[in-house]
Amino acid sequence: MPLVPFHPDESTQLFTAGDFFLYFSNPLSMVYQPDLEADLRQNYRLLDAPMVRYTVGMALFLSGQKSQAVDWNWSLSWKDNDRAGALPAPQTLLASRFLISLFFPCSLILIFLIGRKMGGISTGLLAAFLFSSNALILLHTRRAMSEGGLVCFVLWFLFLLLHEKTPSWLLGLAAALCVNWKLSTAPLAAIPLLYLIWREHGHLPGRAKQAAIYLGCFLALHFLLNPVFWANPASVLVKAAEARQQLLTAQTRAMENASSGIMLASPAERAVGMIAHLFYAPPAIQDIGNYTLDLQEQTQNYLNNPLHSLLRSFAGGSIMLILFFTGAMLLVMRFIKQRQSSDLLMLLAFGLQMGSLIAAVTLPFQRYWLPLVPFTCLFSAFALSQTGKIALQAFQSRKRP
Repeated sequence: MPLVPFHPDESTQLFTAGDFFLYFSNPLSMVYQPDLEADLRQNYRLLDAPMVRYTVGMALFLSGQKSQAVDWNWSLSWKDNDRAGALPAPQTLLASRFLISLFFPCSLILIFLIGRKMGGISTGLLAAFLFSSNALILLHTRRAMSEGGLVCFVLWFLFLLLHEKTPSWLLGLAAALCVNWKLSTAPLAAIPLLYLIWREHGHLPGRAKQAAIYLGCFLALHFLLNPVFWANPASVLVKAAEARQQLLTAQTRAMENASSGIMLASPAERAVGMIAHLFYAPPAIQDIGNYTLDLQEQTQNYLNNPLHSLLRSFAGGSIMLILFFTGAMLLVMRFIKQRQSSDLLMLLAFGLQMGSLIAAVTLPFQRYWLPLVPFTCLFSAFALSQTGKIALQAFQSRKRP
């Protein structure tokens, strides 16, 4: 964890981590107040999912520390932010990173179980290996940011989704936690609702009841985790949409000023950007090149470990891309032949998540594509295990007299 280069958004999470303490002492103070529109913490409550703030706050509480008093200012230099108190102390950063990083071993167990469900133990083991050596996972899930929890809860949601006996209420809670780690996972929440309504077995009233239970639990937990909406949800949702649009405008302007990337203007460009980030591009130490010189030594020390950029080359990326497409096609073919609902749900989850990101992501930020990494590992592992089984069967048949 100490080798992972610092990201200024970690400072923001430490700044907003005070919400954890407020939630258990005075949650009504987090309700949206029109006269506090300039308040940074209230603005972050409108913009971002809250689970990372609560998790970082819990880490600070367990380590006997308080939330950071000053947020990172992207318009200032590194030294000016440090002088202002926005650069966290090493022990504070490590404490917050530690709790987020604990999601990594949980993710390994979950991706193994999902892989085993898809194609047996070999698929599970291969999926866990590909996940644990993925350069994007190793970088982005060890920071005090949302990606570690996001990936873990996406995997937990998929694990529950693929098991028919999972109760509707538990699916609702899992979907709500995904969304409250990262709003971009919201399309996944529609899958259980569609499945519970349209699945073949069961009477319509019973299916409708299960769908209502799922939706009720999802909305209840989402509302409970977001006190900012407690007073007037409809009008505050409009404020949240306006705040997100303002943030996108500011990020676009920052990208143009820093000249550190290009905007993904069309769906075709976003699809190309998605493939580039998932399979070819080196791990993105920073999103915007404001602090390239300040992070140069940290970046070099991190990338000196060959594991941190494993297969992030044209050859390695091409191999993984071919495996991914092969696995997806094999899964489609198996569904056509066997009509397993788990195969359909997995393909639907990937398709909805990918489609929504291609439709919405205009910024060339690598970590925005992290919700798709578990799918790439699972599909690639499925391709390897299935082709291995076919090759083994062919070899054994040739040995028989």
